[in-house]
Amino acid sequence: MEKETLVNEIAIADSATFASLRPQVDEIVASATALSIADNDSRLAASGALKKCKAFQEVIGRVFDTVIADRNRAWKDAIAVKQVYSRPAEAAETIIKNKIVAWDREQAAVRARREAELLAEAKREAEELRLQHAIALEKAGEQRAAEQVLSAPLAVAPVVLPAPPKMAGESARTNWRYEIVDESLVPREYLMVDEKKLGAYARAMKTVASVPGVRFYAEQSVASRAGF
Repeated sequence: MEKETLVNEIAIADSATFASLRPQVDEIVASATALSIADNDSRLAASGALKKCKAFQEVIGRVFDTVIADRNRAWKDAIAVKQVYSRPAEAAETIIKNKIVAWDREQAAVRARREAELLAEAKREAEELRLQHAIALEKAGEQRAAEQVLSAPLAVAPVVLPAPPKMAGESARTNWRYEIVDESLVPREYLMVDEKKLGAYARAMKTVASVPGVRFYAEQSVASRAGF
């Protein structure tokens, strides 16, 4: 039987008959599930069922692929038109964000320097007060107490200046990234096996394929065309 005859038997006239596909899909799946191969005749019958299944898949392709291709072209066209406007806007967003980040980084450095200056000043004042206290104790004859005051840790509160206010809805985010500086030092758990290369090697070398830590094996499959 010719493939086209088989296709006609499935009775798909055109892409307007989507609804008729479901019962035919169910029938093919049910037939495949019920299929039992016990002898060569049933094996040949299974081959016929396989060809019918392949032919029906071609029908599905003809029914849907044109619609999918049309929708895909329309989607791509819409994306292209959108990008005419969205890409410049996204570039502008990046420019603005980079300038904000640069300013915030600069101001954070200014605050850090000012905080260090204020902390140093607070420490000097605390040290001066401690020294005056120790001198007063020493003059009062409290030598041991004076020594204890001088040896005690200097308690100075940390200085944290407030950050400038931000617009409502704006938030800062820190993204940690990486840069490989010496690939040979990267631990094994951070490496990925090249499965594509292993597959190509297995297909090329077949029974003589050998790679430490890898088992190569063959899987049998059946290929069939839709026609008889």
